[in-house]
Amino acid sequence: MRSARPILALVAMVACHGDDSGAPATEDPRCAFSFAILTDTHIGEGVQDYGTPGWDDSWSEDTESDSEAVLAQAVADINLLAEEPDGPSFVVVLGDITDSGERSELERALYLLNELEIPYLPLVGNHDVWPYAYDEAAGLHAEADTPVGDRWLYYVFFEAFDDAHELVGAIHNSPPVKHLSIDAKTHFLDYAFTYCGVRFVALDTSTRAHAGGGEPGIGPEAKLYQKPDSPWPWLIEELGTGWGAEDDDVVILAHHPFTQGSLLAFDEEDFATIEADLGQHGLEDRVMAFFGGHQHVDAELEGPTGIPVVLTAATKDGRDPRVVRVSKQGELDWDE
Repeated sequence: MRSARPILALVAMVACHGDDSGAPATEDPRCAFSFAILTDTHIGEGVQDYGTPGWDDSWSEDTESDSEAVLAQAVADINLLAEEPDGPSFVVVLGDITDSGERSELERALYLLNELEIPYLPLVGNHDVWPYAYDEAAGLHAEADTPVGDRWLYYVFFEAFDDAHELVGAIHNSPPVKHLSIDAKTHFLDYAFTYCGVRFVALDTSTRAHAGGGEPGIGPEAKLYQKPDSPWPWLIEELGTGWGAEDDDVVILAHHPFTQGSLLAFDEEDFATIEADLGQHGLEDRVMAFFGGHQHVDAELEGPTGIPVVLTAATKDGRDPRVVRVSKQGELDWDE
């Protein structure tokens, strides 16, 4: 069993697919490649208390959700694609991996995703943040005292992150940040890596405020936390002065879409901050696209400073894995 280690600042490692001749991967900082997107797998959907009783539980063969078979098929589809010369090099799973953040749901998702034959990297979504399960005897939802799901996700998927080290190096995570509204520390799961000269940044955009109103978990809205070491200041600082070439193209990954004016996205104030910071720090010409899920639809929208926002529909609803291709010149193309 591997022991947990501190999350370190990113050490970028570049790897590229071999060419059609079967030549080994090279260290060319620019090369054509592709990656696959899964999102909103919602393991446990339709089961009020998945796995063994409670939210801090284990997977059990006695419980099963329809989303499991759908994810298993998506994994098999990606493995077939990966056999092709121009197949995806890695997979990103854009959050809402679970339906209610139960440990058992994370464990089952881990089992299914570990069938992938290429590296994969998970992001946290709003359904993953604050674990809960329905207590039938009490007739109500039992839930964690604080939003521990982000930390759980990292430790459950620790070996997945570890196994991807040849692709992404070490994982950078913002330090725990005190969240006054819940009197607890929250562990944002943000990380970044460079692949073939493209900087990928994964941001944790879920609120940590409880849903309230008798509802368990957290709400669906996106939140741009701006305290020091929170996701957005971390991104601005690191892209401006931290790890990596300042001329790298950038792809931003998040569960929520980088749009505004909806309970399923950012409010106007946060959106204005995003636009202002991108312009102020000269990042608007480097960010090629934002990729997200959350809304369970396929859409191509206009995001901050006109940067495209690409949403992928929910894997649990049968959406095929989306494949995104990046040319050696840094041009993006993706499946409809």
